[in-house]
Amino acid sequence: LFNSQPLDLAAVGTLHFAPADFARYPLLGLAYEAGRKQGTMPAVMNAANEEANAAFREGKISFLDIEELVIDACRTLAFTETPSLDAIFEADRQARELFPCLLRRVFNWYGTEAVGLEGQGNDLHAARAANRRLRRDGGRGRQ
Repeated sequence: LFNSQPLDLAAVGTLHFAPADFARYPLLGLAYEAGRKQGTMPAVMNAANEEANAAFREGKISFLDIEELVIDACRTLAFTETPSLDAIFEADRQARELFPCLLRRVFNWYGTEAVGLEGQGNDLHAARAANRRLRRDGGRGRQ
């Protein structure tokens, strides 16, 4: 970092820690779950996270979409408890291959076109808000 200073913990003073809030940070909970389950889940989670971060940096999704897409990938792909190294590589490949489908599903669900995802950021945010209303209303829309 430009003009940054080394971290001086003595100058910081006291650090305070609290238990992790998995309700507020569901992706953190999923990371703990992946660590406990092991198998192919960490590979799927990592691949989906890399793809989601790339989509965010390209302006295709919002920052908050990352967690939803990663969770969807982990819940969609089959889990192998004791995989071979080849199975782990295959799980990574499948997660990356699945990711465009998850993006299209998100865009279609929100009522936007899944073609030419670039430049649709504002439309996506409006569509996400409409989708939240649909979910809240049980899929019935306004009554």
